[in-house]
Amino acid sequence: MIPLKPKSRKVKMWRWYLHMTSRRDWKPIARPPAGIVLRQAEHPSPEFARFLLTAVGGDWYWTDRYHWSWARWKTYLSGPDIQVWVFYVKGTPIGYFELRRKWQEVEIALFGLMREFQGKGYGTWTLSEAVRHAWDMAPGVARVRLHTCELDHPAALPNYQKLGFRVYNQDECWTTITDGPPGPWEGSGLPVHPDQRFPR
Repeated sequence: MIPLKPKSRKVKMWRWYLHMTSRRDWKPIARPPAGIVLRQAEHPSPEFARFLLTAVGGDWYWTDRYHWSWARWKTYLSGPDIQVWVFYVKGTPIGYFELRRKWQEVEIALFGLMREFQGKGYGTWTLSEAVRHAWDMAPGVARVRLHTCELDHPAALPNYQKLGFRVYNQDECWTTITDGPPGPWEGSGLPVHPDQRFPR
């Protein structure tokens, strides 16, 4: 049986752009949750990177890289200005962040936890570690930035601000969404329907 293509529509949403312009802006979380380990994925594996993208981002419409070929993933990950860091609990990856450096600026390009590990006290510390490694990525980093939008987890924006990020710009944009986020695989997306955020 061929699955039906999910219905899609365009919605207008808000995006927020946040940054820190000094390491002193950062409000670190000192104590890690019990049993958590952070490791850099130093081998540029497209298979592992795509697994992380779908496992973490499938619930939040992180679909812009779904069409990437293996070769495109490999080229991207092999760049000297990309780092991928993964959080583990009992040997199981539970989330990750991706850093992207350009000159003296580092972007936290991707950050998140898998659904099973959200709401268990991991989120703020893992985000704080993403900020730490962004500032440590290269000598002379002068700015750390990220962005979020209405499709993201509702706690994302306040959590970023709690750690010291400041909104420096916001805009409205149009994007195409399906009737529900795809999830890590077909049919596993969050049960929250987008009509709850974007009424027709």
